[in-house]
Amino acid sequence: IGHTAIRVNDIVYEYYPTDENGNNKYDISELLGSKGEMHVDSIPEFNKNYAGREVTYYQLNLTPEQIDKLKNILENIAKDTGKYRLLSGNQCTSVALHSLIEAGVQLNTAPTIEGNKLTSGYGLSPNNVKTIFNNPINRNLITRVMRFVVGK
Repeated sequence: IGHTAIRVNDIVYEYYPTDENGNNKYDISELLGSKGEMHVDSIPEFNKNYAGREVTYYQLNLTPEQIDKLKNILENIAKDTGKYRLLSGNQCTSVALHSLIEAGVQLNTAPTIEGNKLTSGYGLSPNNVKTIFNNPINRNLITRVMRFVVGK
């Protein structure tokens, strides 16, 4: 399945469901409807949490204004996380894409926002991010792509 996160400077923002029953995993009920959590981690914290996992990293060509706006959007989500719903709205990929679009990043072939929802926010996955970023129409947006195992 995978996961989508956004790094702004030296901070990584990751949207998750809440482990409501404390069993250190996300049960189906938590994935389908629990309080959302925005993890705000330093690079060393992210590296510790994802050690040994494969990551595809896309560096985007954003203006300073877009970077500031993106950071503010993600910080606001961290304050008011809403409900995590894997199949019907807020989940890691939809939050990441929505945040980029709201910050003014032009993602061609990406879902669009109608009201406050992505039109295809249902069932989005990290593979959708790869499809969008790997599309030649977005080549001017991507300045670097790296695929690596964290900690190696």
